[in-house]
Amino acid sequence: MSGKGIIDTGNRGVALTIGMVAHLHTQFTTSESPKRAGESASAGKMRSGERNRELSSYRRDSIAFLSLTSFMGVVSGASHWYASIWFNKEKHEVAHELSQREAALMNKSDGKDADDGFIWSPGDIASRYRSKEDAIRVAKEKWREIAPEAKVLIEGENYVAEPQPILDGLPVDIIDELNALYQQCETLGWYDERNDDLVEKIYEEWKEKIAFALGQEAKQEAQKDADLRDHEIHAVRWARRELKRLMTLDYTKWHGTKDAEFTFCGRPIPLGLEGTFLPETDDDLSIIDCKHCTNRLQEEKS
Repeated sequence: MSGKGIIDTGNRGVALTIGMVAHLHTQFTTSESPKRAGESASAGKMRSGERNRELSSYRRDSIAFLSLTSFMGVVSGASHWYASIWFNKEKHEVAHELSQREAALMNKSDGKDADDGFIWSPGDIASRYRSKEDAIRVAKEKWREIAPEAKVLIEGENYVAEPQPILDGLPVDIIDELNALYQQCETLGWYDERNDDLVEKIYEEWKEKIAFALGQEAKQEAQKDADLRDHEIHAVRWARRELKRLMTLDYTKWHGTKDAEFTFCGRPIPLGLEGTFLPETDDDLSIIDCKHCTNRLQEEKS
């Protein structure tokens, strides 16, 4: 029977007892190196509430965290990676559509064939990956869709207040700088009695760089929004007092404008000229009745 449309929850083929779950809680493998996974007394201070509060001002609404996990080396026969993205304290599984080759490999690893009640088929949605690299590749393709408000994707955990690998979202040169600092910590072996001060200094530099980069991104986005507001299309008209009838105004047709200086048809918009009343504007573009401006408006929309 085909498994078309079935979502892999990662529960097939592994039955966990309560004891195994307790064991996995402490031994579960992640994308972190063994040195970072070990919770020593000195390393513990990097995961303190004080650190997390210090980072929360820009982390909470700016960073998506890619958490990579695997049962390999813990559960016999396990051979896959699992990926999830954490953003604003919410977890989102990173799933993908199986190709024909991937479906065949999944059936082979699960020991399934056509006689089984369920087999994987091309087009099925799975949350398992054959390699860590595949999981990262799909996450980099989908993280903006999963967390559209996030500005950067980091490989790691949202509770860890220390340098972690930057995957996407910032300029390449900034990513390289931040990841070089992360690699320095890896090379030093993170916190111990000899490296405490040096790693602390690297951490401060990493934190300042990513905060500055995210701040620059926010400023650029704000400027783009301001530019868009400044260049929104409006309907505009103006009037001169009719000399023959002093109590009436002679209005022009409604024109379109994007820069508040010239209409689409090329007429300058008078501001403060003698005998001219300040222009009247409207957001309803349907009232534009200048033929040339209407034609230009259609071009802008297309």
